[in-house]
Amino acid sequence: MTSGFTGPQGYGSDPFGEFLARFFGGPRPRQIDIGRLLSRPARELVRGAAQYAAEHGSRDLDTQHLLRAALASEPTRSLLSRAGADPDALASQIDERSGPAQHAPDTAP
Repeated sequence: MTSGFTGPQGYGSDPFGEFLARFFGGPRPRQIDIGRLLSRPARELVRGAAQYAAEHGSRDLDTQHLLRAALASEPTRSLLSRAGADPDALASQIDERSGPAQHAPDTAP
């Protein structure tokens, strides 16, 4: 008769499972520097989105922040314009939903 224990790989989908995985030596999480996997324009987009999120009091980076940052740069602006959308109107709508900035944005590089 077998115990049914198949090792730590079967645990981890719930808090008790995570406890068992740690107890039985499950795989440890590891950190990955996602910045080195992004292109320079992608890093700039994420940086702009993070700055926008922080200025509007959000501790989380959301798709709304990424879209707002993308609306401020090319090629997003021209792609949306060619598709019939108004990038400035979209940016204004996001700004209205986000509320006022909590402090003035930095102008230093």
